Amino acid sequence: MEDRRPERRFARNIWIAWSLWLLSLLLPAVEVRGVMPGGGAFAIAGWNAALICAVNPAETVDKTFKLAAVVSFLVRVMSLTNLVMAISPVTLVTRRRSVRAVFRTLAFAGAGIDVLALVWYRAELSIGYAVWLASFVMLGVTLSREPTARRPF
Repeated sequence: MEDRRPERRFARNIWIAWSLWLLSLLLPAVEVRGVMPGGGAFAIAGWNAALICAVNPAETVDKTFKLAAVVSFLVRVMSLTNLVMAISPVTLVTRRRSVRAVFRTLAFAGAGIDVLALVWYRAELSIGYAVWLASFVMLGVTLSREPTARRPF
């Protein structure tokens, strides 16, 4: 009889990573300070921050910054990493190691790119960003620990 625990653990961890990603879209990802009257701050939810970064990344970058175009491009790439997480449950449907290896590489690459936000925006980032980044790391780590169950194809 075959032990199914590694496969169940693998599926559970994929769903946890995906759930963290969904949660991060609802949590405040960015806290903007000093633009409200009286110096107040307001928070931007993760889904809204991702949308802003995807549609108009130039709005997130200080125009006086020397490398504003490069940062703007990286912000757009960071928003596209959400596509990796959105379709990551496909790793539960397929048992092909090549598909899982591609998603593992994309998850770690996405986490690496997403860490760059800490360089430019560390003062504005909030808890939603940390959860968002953790979801990519968890997905990559889970996919790098292949279950020991035999593969039918």
